[in-house]
Amino acid sequence: MLSRTTKVCAAVAALSAGGLSLAGHPLEGTALAAGLLVGSLNGFLATRSLTAELDFRVTSMGRLLLLSAVAVGLGALIAVSTIPFVVLGVAFAQLVLAGVAAREVIRG
Repeated sequence: MLSRTTKVCAAVAALSAGGLSLAGHPLEGTALAAGLLVGSLNGFLATRSLTAELDFRVTSMGRLLLLSAVAVGLGALIAVSTIPFVVLGVAFAQLVLAGVAAREVIRG
């Protein structure tokens, strides 16, 4: 499931970077792609946190803070105006993760 999420996010990242670049917005495309790739790591981090001694809610907040900080940092490195695009990419990656998980549950 996690590798499928990563593959979908990578494909969407490539499409968004290419499409927005062709539309004349290369920085925004790069930022959105970066957010998708960073956000796709959340599933791997969640899996690791299941074995942690801390409560899952605590580790969830830590993951959210980490992903948010990385998103803002990447956006600032690309261009401050692109921060919302990186955050949007991270958010979209969470939707991809939920969609892939839902598909797995439905398929059994």
